[in-house]
Amino acid sequence: MFRAVTAFLLAALPTASTTRASNLDVSLATAQSFQCGETCYNNLQTTNAADLAVVGSDFDWDFYAVADNFSTSKPGDLLKLKPVNPDILTTISGVSVYRIQYVSEDLNGTYVPVSGYIALPFSLPESGEFPLVAFAHGTIGEFRGCAISNGPNLFDYSSWSLLSERGYALVGTDYAGLGTYGTDHKYCAFPAHAKDLYHSVTAARHAFGSVLTANWMSVGHSQGGGAVWKLAEDIESIAGTHCTNEDQASDQAQHLQQSQLVQCIDEAKYYLGTVALAPATKIWDMVKLMASQLLSSSSNIHESSGASLLPVIDLAIKRVFPAYTSSFLGDVMKARMGLAEKAQLCASGMLGLTLDLDVYLTLYPKQDHSGVLTAAAPDWLNWMADRFSGKPTTGKCAKQTKQAFDYEYVRAAPEVDLKTKTLN
Repeated sequence: MFRAVTAFLLAALPTASTTRASNLDVSLATAQSFQCGETCYNNLQTTNAADLAVVGSDFDWDFYAVADNFSTSKPGDLLKLKPVNPDILTTISGVSVYRIQYVSEDLNGTYVPVSGYIALPFSLPESGEFPLVAFAHGTIGEFRGCAISNGPNLFDYSSWSLLSERGYALVGTDYAGLGTYGTDHKYCAFPAHAKDLYHSVTAARHAFGSVLTANWMSVGHSQGGGAVWKLAEDIESIAGTHCTNEDQASDQAQHLQQSQLVQCIDEAKYYLGTVALAPATKIWDMVKLMASQLLSSSSNIHESSGASLLPVIDLAIKRVFPAYTSSFLGDVMKARMGLAEKAQLCASGMLGLTLDLDVYLTLYPKQDHSGVLTAAAPDWLNWMADRFSGKPTTGKCAKQTKQAFDYEYVRAAPEVDLKTKTLN
């Protein structure tokens, strides 16, 4: 296996004295240089505040720094464990929270450091063991500072707390690239996310193995739903890669009670199943779904998650395929993606970059590909005239279906003239 090289990145990272790692402040002039004008800039102030309420404005730089022993560690190893001061938490009452750093794998098998959290219920059940769940969260962002383990409520949107209230111990991954930095976060790269989940379970055993059940399950929503789905598909192969036959033969429940001594834990043997809630799927399928949602919406398309997720998916593709040219983003949004990177925007901040961009979809029944030019001329020519005269747009997106004055008798020239076998 290859190991991630992180030393060369250190010079580019903020110093420990910097408290914020995401949604950084930028001036209006800087925003304007990325084609984000006053309306866009004002939106950004609101959406940045929303992100910081989730991921926190005081990033724990010391904890998220790559552990000194990372280079000699293997997937599943626990690198750091830190209890979180309950006074800074806004989680449900009764949980104890610990930040963790552990070793996982990137898409190409490179070992990478990953951060996350463990949340334990108030007291042990009579069995003396908490039932264990690996929880995978939904979309929060693509930059280092968008780490839920750094936030005051661990990105609980009535999600993981439902499990905690039922007495489950949770281990939640930030996903590689969020929090501890060893690689860029590859959003919806589910084979990598599945490994982050799998190895988080082993890391949790190294931390609290004596009070965790051998059996475990995974639960995820949205991005996390796709992650746990892929885990269910890949768990045997992930386990097989890291456990030799000799290791598997000696891997008994006794070892789980003394997890610090275990060389290999075949987590697949104790895996009970997955709950995938509203799971994300393949990137291209998601793009098509979002496009269909936007085109079928009769109201403001900004009310759909599709508009805000398209730029997130755009960056996700580029991180896996660097030659990709953002083909489904408009020129203004392409420019604003530079601002997203400069300010390290999380999910709401990315949404803020889209809110003032408008699109008008008008449908002309019965008209074909070329016929719409003339049928729609009064509308698109007037729209152009308004722009040249300085009239502002509404800043909203709208869909309208025009009604023909006399649908039965309106001419609709076919795109192909079958009599002459030519294009009209």
